[in-house]
Amino acid sequence: MRALIGVGIILISPMLREYLYLNKDTNVGIFILHFIITSPTPELTLFPWISVCFISSIFGESLYEAMIDGSKEAFRKLFKIFLVWGIIFIVT
Repeated sequence: MRALIGVGIILISPMLREYLYLNKDTNVGIFILHFIITSPTPELTLFPWISVCFISSIFGESLYEAMIDGSKEAFRKLFKIFLVWGIIFIVT
């Protein structure tokens, strides 16, 4: 579920930022959302960093489980998770 939320945020954020940018002068609520989401510096937007919180928790949990288990199979599973998500991030 966390993965879907994170990828969803990554995929939706460019469209949402464009909508907020184009309509920021039409409504006070949209102006406030535009200010919060895109922030005063457009290089540091809110949405991609929120997705990092969701997705990084998957990696942290898997790494913790592999360290506690300590078996070769656990580290193989961790490697597969990192590999699959690395490919997903490169493709998106």
